[in-house]
Amino acid sequence: MTFEKNMMPFDQIDINAPKDSDSYIMALLLKHNPDSWIPYGYEHVVRTASPYFKNTYYSDGRLDYVKTNREWTKRFYKFSLKKYLWFASLVPKLFTDKEFRHQLAILRVRPNRVCFEREIMGHARLVFERL
Repeated sequence: MTFEKNMMPFDQIDINAPKDSDSYIMALLLKHNPDSWIPYGYEHVVRTASPYFKNTYYSDGRLDYVKTNREWTKRFYKFSLKKYLWFASLVPKLFTDKEFRHQLAILRVRPNRVCFEREIMGHARLVFERL
């Protein structure tokens, strides 16, 4: 995964931004993956590896990842009484825990997929040959 052409500067990422904005979507993604950051473009990976490896293949799997993520989402929401009873047990947290509400927004919005759809992120397939 890499940041792509529509990635905004880090200081524009804001959980209080309008709910459909790229800034809010990225803030949700950071809530979901708080200790991770990805390279800026596949070229960043290639450049970093270049003293030791030669890039021999690149393809963009962004649209494949979007489709895969949609399938995962369908399976996640497939009905299961046990799962939905567990969801129901979490309702009190809706009123008492702001961070929990952000986590629910992640399930509703699917910021990872949205970032791929909006070309904020890409999915580089790379093959390297050792020098």
